Amino acid sequence: TTESGLLPSDDISFIMEDDDATWIGTHKGLCRLQNGLIEHVVPGATFVAGHRTADEHHLISAGGDVWKSVGSSISPVARIDDIQDSHALITGTFSPDDRTWMIFTTTHTYAYDIHTASVTRVKGVYDLPGAEVLGDGKGNWLVYDKHGNVVLADTRNSWQKRMKLAVGGGDALWTVRYGFVRTEDDMVWITTHEN
Repeated sequence: TTESGLLPSDDISFIMEDDDATWIGTHKGLCRLQNGLIEHVVPGATFVAGHRTADEHHLISAGGDVWKSVGSSISPVARIDDIQDSHALITGTFSPDDRTWMIFTTTHTYAYDIHTASVTRVKGVYDLPGAEVLGDGKGNWLVYDKHGNVVLADTRNSWQKRMKLAVGGGDALWTVRYGFVRTEDDMVWITTHEN
């Protein structure tokens, strides 16, 4: 924490672990905890999310800069200009396959190609601006917005299904979703708050 002088900020956005280190995204920089020492890898920027592959780490700042780390080297590799220009906020991320990292913002959805370090705007099933993401640790993901639009994704089988949730046939506003379970017989249970 900042009280002990170890982290630049007590506001932590994410923690990502791998075999060698723990990455900590804070509101005042990116840190790496390795062998009991904390290194301030990228000071100053607010880091909001991270994604790990077998030998790389991909991280995104609140300003839309996508960083890539291989070994002890880290550098910016892509930028989502709309985030800087429109003051959009990143609302969620997840990886539907071993090539793509989906980045949801308050205005658009983007796909970051892990192999080419390129960013494109998404159309189609994952086009859910403002979406938030829940995972169950088993490869199932629930991507949802505040208008009842839901995508259930199974990353183990490259399968996804888009749905619309509503109360009484209307277009209800689903304000908070806090859980889901996909059973062995492919039933999906979604728990919501106030709905």
